[in-house]
Amino acid sequence: MPIEQTLRLAIRCTGKVRDLIQPLVALTTRLVIGSAFLTAGRGKLANLESTIGFFTSLGIPAPELNAYFIAGLEVAGGLALMVGLGTRVFALLLSATMIVALVTAHAGDVASALTVGGNGSLTEIVAFVYLLFLGWLASFGPGAVSVDRLLVRTLWARAIGSAALDGGAAALSRGSASIA
Repeated sequence: MPIEQTLRLAIRCTGKVRDLIQPLVALTTRLVIGSAFLTAGRGKLANLESTIGFFTSLGIPAPELNAYFIAGLEVAGGLALMVGLGTRVFALLLSATMIVALVTAHAGDVASALTVGGNGSLTEIVAFVYLLFLGWLASFGPGAVSVDRLLVRTLWARAIGSAALDGGAAALSRGSASIA
C-alpha cells in the first residue's frame, strides 16, 4: 500500500475514533468537575460558619454574603455541569471563583510554583486544575450528551419548523434559506 493511501486511511481512522470518544470525554469532564463542585458547595453549606470565617481570614469582602453565594453557585453549578445545562455560563462563573481562590487562598502556592527552584507545581494546586477543566468546558462546550445540546436541537427544530410554516419568510430574512 503506497504511503499516501496509508496516511489517508490513518487520518480517516483517527477522525472516526475522535468522533466516538469526543462525547465521552466531554461527559466525563462535566461529571467529574461537576461532582467536585457539588461536593465542595455542600461542604461549604454544611459548615457555613467555618466558610464565613475562612473568607474573612482571606480578606474577601462581605464574607457572609459571599459564603452563601459561592456555596450556592458551587452546588447549582456542579449540578448544572453534571447534566450539561448552561455549561459555558457555569464554567465561566466557576472559573471566576477559581481565579479568586488562586489569588487569595492559594497565592503562596502559586508564587512558589512560579518561582525558579520553588516547591511544587501548578498542577498540584487543585484550583488551578479545576480552572483548566472549566476553561476547556467554556471553550469547547458540553458535548453531544447534554441538556444544552438537546435544547439547541429542540429550539433549532422549532425554528426550522416555524420557518417552513410561514413560507420560509423568517429564514429568508436571515438569508439562510431559499424558496424553490
